[in-house]
Amino acid sequence: MALPNRTLFTADNLDVMRGMNSESVDLIYLDPPFNSNATYSAPIGSEAAGAAFKDTWTLDDVDAEWHGLIADEHPALYKVIDAAGASHSKGMQAYLIMMAIRLVEMRRILRSAGSIYLHCDPTASHYLKALMDCVFGKNQYRNEVIWGYRTQGVSKKRWPRKHDVLLHYGQDGTTFHPQMERQFYAKQFRHTKQDERGRFYVDTYLRDVWDHDQTKPVISQSPERTGYPTQKPLALLERIIQASSNPGDFVFDPFCGCATTLVAAEKLSRKWGGGWIYLIWQSSSSSSASSASWVDCCSMSTTAPTYRSALTSASYRPRDVTRIGCTVSRKACAPDVRRTFRSV
Repeated sequence: MALPNRTLFTADNLDVMRGMNSESVDLIYLDPPFNSNATYSAPIGSEAAGAAFKDTWTLDDVDAEWHGLIADEHPALYKVIDAAGASHSKGMQAYLIMMAIRLVEMRRILRSAGSIYLHCDPTASHYLKALMDCVFGKNQYRNEVIWGYRTQGVSKKRWPRKHDVLLHYGQDGTTFHPQMERQFYAKQFRHTKQDERGRFYVDTYLRDVWDHDQTKPVISQSPERTGYPTQKPLALLERIIQASSNPGDFVFDPFCGCATTLVAAEKLSRKWGGGWIYLIWQSSSSSSASSASWVDCCSMSTTAPTYRSALTSASYRPRDVTRIGCTVSRKACAPDVRRTFRSV
């Protein structure tokens, strides 16, 4: 099927992708589980209260059909997964099986001039890069972008772990618009300019190390904060979408969480689809909670949707969003998503 613009699904993303047309997506961004062996939940009282997922994997969480399909049709991929199981753990093996079967489908639905960005952290980034080399081809590797930050914990026993990784793949001729960053200097040089505050600067091409502060981190006072665990800044997704797509292109996020990718795409005049969302929010006009996301509230207006306006609008109801529910068979969906990603 051709996935309509503004499609939000709550089925297993594997089953949805298997039903999508080949070469129908211009840009894929995914921020999947990291195999962090942790449970995440939104704080009580936040707009995303009730959203939670468990990021722990065992071989019981993956279907034997996935393992067999990879072994039969993608032997190089199977060897990478098998080696990870031997060198790391069976949990890592299970996690990579879950990711690999979905990356195969992402490769099929991605257009030849399209890009994919896989957001991960050092827990499994090296194993995931090996998977992507197998699925997309080592020659399609473009960048390992380092997204560094200063928040969260510290350690006196090791260098504090303060970065995520974005693995970018795309063919020759892939859409790419270089982004710029401003470099400031203490004094004037031959090529520097001066801004309205008297600071000396040079505008230069953005490198592959991104400062978290430049992408407006989601802190407790951020207008966009929903409380959703692992929420990423809107500015981060805007940067990726601006660099690797054009207005009117189709942006797809199969693990869209609180849907930051989708609102960034809407804001930048891209078409979009995404899902595997398990947000629960409660309308003030009703005593019962309903499975929904603020992205349901996007309209055809030219005003970009915002997190708070949609979540707090009790009278607003979904209008222009195509919704796909959990109507797939157990065999096709394998394993039950609620068993691994629990809404509480």
